[in-house]
Amino acid sequence: MVPESTLTKPTPTIPLKLREMSKQLPDNKQMDSAAAATYQPATHRLATLLVLIVFPLIWVGGLVTTTDAGMAVPDWPNTFGYNLFLYPMYDWFFGPWDLFVEHGHRLLASIAGLVTLILTVVVARRDTRGWFVILSWLTLGMVLLQGLLGGVRVLMADVNLAMIHGCTGPVYFMLVISMWVFSSRWWLSNERIQEARLPQKTSFSIIWMSSIMLLVCTAQLILGANMRHVSVDASPMFFQNLIVAHVLTAAVIFIGSIMLGMVCLAPTLRRLGFARYGLGLLLCVTVQIGLGVGSWVVKYGLPLGMGSGTGSGAGSQFASGFVVAEKDFAQTSIVTAHVATGSLILAILTFILCRSIRIRTMESTAREPPTVIQSNANPKLEITT
Repeated sequence: MVPESTLTKPTPTIPLKLREMSKQLPDNKQMDSAAAATYQPATHRLATLLVLIVFPLIWVGGLVTTTDAGMAVPDWPNTFGYNLFLYPMYDWFFGPWDLFVEHGHRLLASIAGLVTLILTVVVARRDTRGWFVILSWLTLGMVLLQGLLGGVRVLMADVNLAMIHGCTGPVYFMLVISMWVFSSRWWLSNERIQEARLPQKTSFSIIWMSSIMLLVCTAQLILGANMRHVSVDASPMFFQNLIVAHVLTAAVIFIGSIMLGMVCLAPTLRRLGFARYGLGLLLCVTVQIGLGVGSWVVKYGLPLGMGSGTGSGAGSQFASGFVVAEKDFAQTSIVTAHVATGSLILAILTFILCRSIRIRTMESTAREPPTVIQSNANPKLEITT
């Protein structure tokens, strides 16, 4: 007889293998972190640099239209036969003002395109998120389209292309803001979001409200571009309808910004910093309305014959103020600020929307039920992930 202690018991291979698997399976937090990739400082710094370049580019682009400097350089992509980057500095700085603005606009746009190209290459090589790589290529394609529209507008002297060029610029800025948010450390970490425990209803509300506001503001941008590039053949009634639509849409945006700001003041969102985003949006919308009123006054005088006014259209009646007089400093500054602030509002809404989407995805991940794997060899053995 062989003692029982010397007998070798059969090894339950399947349960042991399942135990090993349970040690290797990541939990929900690890899965979310892996899906989001790791924080790349170089990517985020390039995105930050691009934001700091594109917003001044919006200002300069608005200044080009305000001062009618779009045709100051009649050729493209060269500048009076010179390579864009080799044009004499003396002629640029001490030449006509419209030449200074237009050539500076081209240089700054070229720098933005170059930084976008570098950012796209870095994202394609280092980031593991496929959707983020696609977004970077989309951003690169948008800046190339924007440059092509600007060049063809000069070669064809087409006002309609100038209007389209003015609309696609803020869209490119919105894509840049998205790249900046998606590459940030905040997006790639989830500790603060999990600690906030945001209700599902709140996260859903801020997403759809910011999305609707983005659509309305984009429509307002198109209305404003039509007003700035209105054809000389357009009837006074067409221009008047544009004004009425622009004013009514501004009222809708103001009410919407108040509602969105109230949602951002919710306690859970306030802990995530959304209170200052909502208040910043409301402040920008308020300033934008003031700049809009100021733009009308300095260009056409007070509306509907309400007074003599102080602008270049002082004393003009509503129907007689369609021809813009020579632009002075006040008119140029206020109108250009009105254009740039509109793009800033779109950027803030894009920022809020992107962060809201991140919160929503984190909350969805936290609510997913655990995955249970049961062994056929040992029904009592369960692995929970």
